[in-house]
Amino acid sequence: RACPAGYFCLAGSSTYLNTPCPPGGYCPEGTQLAAQHLCPPGTVNPTSGAADSSSCSPCSPGQYCAPYGQAEASGNCSGGWYCSGGATSPTPLLLGTPPANDSLSLNCTAIAECSCPTNVTGGR
Repeated sequence: RACPAGYFCLAGSSTYLNTPCPPGGYCPEGTQLAAQHLCPPGTVNPTSGAADSSSCSPCSPGQYCAPYGQAEASGNCSGGWYCSGGATSPTPLLLGTPPANDSLSLNCTAIAECSCPTNVTGGR
């Protein structure tokens, strides 16, 4: 019998009541290890017992989440930088060259005028 979603069951075990999926990841049906399905960089899951990847939410604007398996943000963007939700670094790449999870980022020290979009915060 497969381990139910939201839990992990060590190989050969059918006991799952004391093994909810830990924060930072998710456990679809049949998961055998606590760290088998981790939230990707740029996302966070603060709750236990998650059953699927939809529990991994983008990191809040102004913060970054790295590496895999974050239960909370890794920290704030570095001073002089800002990043939109889903940032994977405190100093994201320049606008126009974002990796998949850094949808909008800008190095404000390299540009004379920085006008942040209304829905973006961070840095300083």
